[in-house]
Amino acid sequence: MTLGLSLGVIVGYLVIALLVGLVAYRVSETTAEDYYLANRSIGTAVLLFTTFATLLSAFTFFGGPNLAFAAGPEWVIVMGTLDGVLFAVLWYVIGYKQWLIGDRHGYVTLGEMLGDRFGSTGLRVLVASVSLLWLFPYVMLQQMGAGEALVGLTGGVVPYWGGAALVTTFMILYVALAGMRG
Repeated sequence: MTLGLSLGVIVGYLVIALLVGLVAYRVSETTAEDYYLANRSIGTAVLLFTTFATLLSAFTFFGGPNLAFAAGPEWVIVMGTLDGVLFAVLWYVIGYKQWLIGDRHGYVTLGEMLGDRFGSTGLRVLVASVSLLWLFPYVMLQQMGAGEALVGLTGGVVPYWGGAALVTTFMILYVALAGMRG
């Protein structure tokens, strides 16, 4: 693939995705429930694909093959099975009940639900803090992976920092515009 075609595909994808985010922004209401939960209107299939997309992280594409090389190919089967079984069990045992409680009481975040359940503002702050603590490394891993991917796709024409900066800017714009509807 030529450099021009590689860059064209990358830029084209980012532009189309931002347009989808812009459309989502225009049909959104200005409530936290709509921004974070798409007004609780997402069906099971969309949620399943959203979760699957979350699993297809930079680790899956960069760390997973290295781990499989070091630990053996059976590691891929173990990780795939564990992810599938673990998510299915957690969705069935915890997720559905949490969805029912959240819908009934209007909770948007896990911190809201647990804080109200145990009557503790401190617990609400703790859950939010721990969530952010774990979210930042995960998001940074995506940015780092995207930087490395763009170096490889462009043969080094786009430097690592440039790819990571491009994806970071895109992520900020997309998430700020679209929320969960995007």
